Amino acid sequence: MEKIFVSIASYRDPQLIPTIKDLLNKSKYPENLSFGICWQHDDDENFDEFKNDSRFKTIDINYKDSRGACWARSKVQELYSGEKYYLQLDSHHRFIPEWDSKLIEMYKGLAVAKPLLTGYCTVLDMENDQKLNNQPLKIVGNETFSQDGNLMLKPHYVDNFTSLNEPIPARFVSGHFIFVDGKWVEECGYDPSLYFHGEEVSLSIRSYTHGYDLFHPHYSIIWHQYIRSSNKKHWDDHTKDNPWWNLDSRAKKRLRKLLQQEENDEQLGKYCLGTTRSFHDYELYTGIDFKNKKIGSKAKRGQNPYIMTEEEWSKDFENKYNLNLSWDPKDVPSRDDCDFWFFGIEDVDNKLIFRNDFFPENNKEIMDKKISKFNAVFDSNSNPHHFVIWAHSKKDGWLEKYIKEIEG
Repeated sequence: MEKIFVSIASYRDPQLIPTIKDLLNKSKYPENLSFGICWQHDDDENFDEFKNDSRFKTIDINYKDSRGACWARSKVQELYSGEKYYLQLDSHHRFIPEWDSKLIEMYKGLAVAKPLLTGYCTVLDMENDQKLNNQPLKIVGNETFSQDGNLMLKPHYVDNFTSLNEPIPARFVSGHFIFVDGKWVEECGYDPSLYFHGEEVSLSIRSYTHGYDLFHPHYSIIWHQYIRSSNKKHWDDHTKDNPWWNLDSRAKKRLRKLLQQEENDEQLGKYCLGTTRSFHDYELYTGIDFKNKKIGSKAKRGQNPYIMTEEEWSKDFENKYNLNLSWDPKDVPSRDDCDFWFFGIEDVDNKLIFRNDFFPENNKEIMDKKISKFNAVFDSNSNPHHFVIWAHSKKDGWLEKYIKEIEG
């Protein structure tokens, strides 16, 4: 009997129970499923419907005691008890019929020793319970590194997917969909000290260096709700006693050490890299220079990854830019209640080629308009044309954009 351990970390999510119901109803073998749920909830929520179901193990946590997404996923993994397969999800999904047998069939068809299926799931309009399309997604890097060393990721549609008959190679692991042999939990378990940003890059490089080959499904099996504007997020609730940015700051420090961008006093312990492949093996595979925060042209285009030669890899990086940008602070629309400013550099076609958001805890003097300059260092195969400052108000949302052309 090939059991699947289903890991779900849910934070104040009204879609948790509907997701579980759809998962069970669409499963071919629901008796082969066991669940680990980290249920982070308010007092007016309940999980009574599955409380007495022997397939479910639940960690009951008041949302005020939560320490973020990665911490919650780590807690769920403590419930894993040797099932053949491990499936990691969010709590706002929908599924195709017989999703379980289809995933196993797809997994077994991969002719590698340690496959891992992952990806950003296809978009779901939850308000209308509508699957917007069937085109699968792959994950690509978001053109540039952030100033704190993290590589933001974004989805791209898989081209010509109807002509594919097997999964495609992947660079990155998605936090909201992982299907893998259960031994992965023991080898690549979640670092509970990570917060949110950096989760997926960390999982990707750790999995690859432990010998796992990453793949995106070639057809859609699961749909995911991306826009959840009415739902509370961890960072909405945790701003006082143990503010989320303290957790986030330490997490990014750990990530920079893992990515060999800096030496610091963080002790990664068992959450370090594997030894089957090297750190640089992953760089050659992805076309990314993590140490120097550079992204190659193949990675930017979302070209299927492969192991490049050293010469290919070194030639794949683009122009370097070091721009000292300034603006008149009185021209930037802002409010006292702004929770962050978007700062981006775009090319002549308004394509984003650099981004670094400003937050009150890290860029207070900029947001208070005491400093009106910023040094942007990045690589790009597009020429920078203008920069954008766009303030976000807690009360009124996005304010008017400030745009200034880059001289020279």
